[in-house]
Amino acid sequence: MARKFFQVCAGLLCLVLAYHLGAQRAAAQSGATIDGAGIAWCQSGGGVTCGAALRATGVIGRTFHYVWDNGVVGTFPEPVPGTGRVIATDGLAGAVVLENGDVLHYTGSGWALVGNLFGGPTATHSETWGGLKARYR
Repeated sequence: MARKFFQVCAGLLCLVLAYHLGAQRAAAQSGATIDGAGIAWCQSGGGVTCGAALRATGVIGRTFHYVWDNGVVGTFPEPVPGTGRVIATDGLAGAVVLENGDVLHYTGSGWALVGNLFGGPTATHSETWGGLKARYR
């Protein structure tokens, strides 16, 4: 009986290992996830001259990628600081918006905080369970 139990356990272990190794290989084949992206558009005329401008931008793994209107592709040397996910980029300003609302601008030597899109954190207060029940009765 012990021999059968051992064989079943060994079979399950082999099955788990095969699944684990297969899942890792499949994940390694997936492409990079774009955290935030943006497209810049500038139209000359009416006293406005565009010149060369960033046309498309995106962030992958905290690295800001860009492509100029002439097809030149590059990255900013400094990674986007913070741990919040990047939700949008601006190619004309070289800026990113993080999921907490922080707006960061690349100055040429590093990233600087411009401000918060939402005006800061939402004020909260702690409430007791009894107070919550009383409010909704």
